[in-house]
Amino acid sequence: MIKWKASKLWSKRLKITPASGFRELTTLVSVLALMLLGELEGSGIKVNVSSQSLPGAVVTVGSDDLVGIINGLIERENELSKFENVAISANVQYLGVSDSIIIDIAPNGRSAEIYVPLTGLRKRFEGGSVSKLQTMVEDYLKNEGSAEVARLRKEVNRRSQYGITDGSPSSSTALLAGTLLKMSGDAFRNQDAMQGDGPRSQIDFEYADWSASDVGGEVFFLRARRWWKVSDRSRLLVSLPIEYRTLGAATIYSGSLGLGYQFDLKQRLEEQRWRASVTPVGGAIFRGSEKLGAGGGLMSFGGNAHVAFKANACNELSLGLQAVVYDGIPIRYEGFDLDSEVEQTIAQASLTWDCQISSDLQLRTFLTGTDFLEDAGVSQFGSCGFSLQKRLPEGSEAAISVSLQKGETFEEVSYRVSYFW
Repeated sequence: MIKWKASKLWSKRLKITPASGFRELTTLVSVLALMLLGELEGSGIKVNVSSQSLPGAVVTVGSDDLVGIINGLIERENELSKFENVAISANVQYLGVSDSIIIDIAPNGRSAEIYVPLTGLRKRFEGGSVSKLQTMVEDYLKNEGSAEVARLRKEVNRRSQYGITDGSPSSSTALLAGTLLKMSGDAFRNQDAMQGDGPRSQIDFEYADWSASDVGGEVFFLRARRWWKVSDRSRLLVSLPIEYRTLGAATIYSGSLGLGYQFDLKQRLEEQRWRASVTPVGGAIFRGSEKLGAGGGLMSFGGNAHVAFKANACNELSLGLQAVVYDGIPIRYEGFDLDSEVEQTIAQASLTWDCQISSDLQLRTFLTGTDFLEDAGVSQFGSCGFSLQKRLPEGSEAAISVSLQKGETFEEVSYRVSYFW
């Protein structure tokens, strides 16, 4: 396995000062976030290496940026040592997309040509030594060629089954859309438990197994939420999720913020069965990775609407519709513009059935469909699942949930425990 030293995305930790009344949630989130930022040994980028004089090989490389990936190939470390002093051609499979980058390296390692089929870039570098060649490549990618790097990531997101920033069920855009829809949907459906003037809080911990094409991994997810009652017909919603995801032996981590202001268009009185609300929403998500050379920030704006019909005292059916648009946040880290060219729109629809089994036990089942309206590696995916909610003393609740998310070659099964007070 190839290993070389590379800079770490998001290694600088942010100090968060919780607002009054929200300390018990944000403190727990912050502590866990610091625990999750540790590095795992391993690598995540597959490279097919060929030579006219030696048998080819498939190796995996790991770096936090494209410079580290290319420099490691130029140095021919570890698994590539057998190709020393021979000309090689390295085909980089970036996030599962074949022919993302093709690098031809001379026998002495002093010259190389980089070809990016996805963008059409072809650039030759001539250096007097291996180290000078590496410096030339790094200077180009961080300056004159920085726009080409951004275009490459954008094109990869459009094709990858497990894109990091956009285009897949595990991408930043999909995660933030799910956060906003669930935040407003749960607040809408749990209004009976939110009576009174005080704010209400919820904490969720989730574990999941996922797979896409020939890779997979695990997910550890923590989300803190808070609802403030503004009036009898409106409430302010805040959600703070963090996620730690493994991709093979590589890792991805993210933190996000979701905001919403929910307003009841029609309240359900004793003699009425229908109720409805609308929620303008917005948010931001920041993502980094170890051994994948991917990450960046996104912001989103949109809205959703929910309508519910109470069939009888024990059963209620609700429908939710959401549309959210995204744009990349310009972030420059150690010379790289991180995925700032993302432009995406996501539409979602959800159907939820709540069944009151007893006075303190409720069964909730749901079905959600998601559609990327711009180019994406996985353009559509769906999820379904159920939860059992137990009402506890003093107005608190606990729940356990199981869900399945599936789209083309992508699949994720998750298990969640929640506490609401």
